[in-house]
Amino acid sequence: MPEYTVFCIEKSRQGTTWIAAVKADNPDQAWRLGRQQCAADWGFKDSLDIHVLGVAEGNVKILEWHD
Repeated sequence: MPEYTVFCIEKSRQGTTWIAAVKADNPDQAWRLGRQQCAADWGFKDSLDIHVLGVAEGNVKILEWHD
């Protein structure tokens, strides 16, 4: 199963950026799985509180990030 890196923030656009790799069949599934995993990691009951900024192909190694 391919890996995708998903970038998420809170829907309010406040706080930090969540970045993690997920295994999925396609980018759409990665988008959904990433949003669900981010919500779970941050303790949100509803993944609709999470905004997906983007999905990248592969397990991207972030060297530096400034938001």
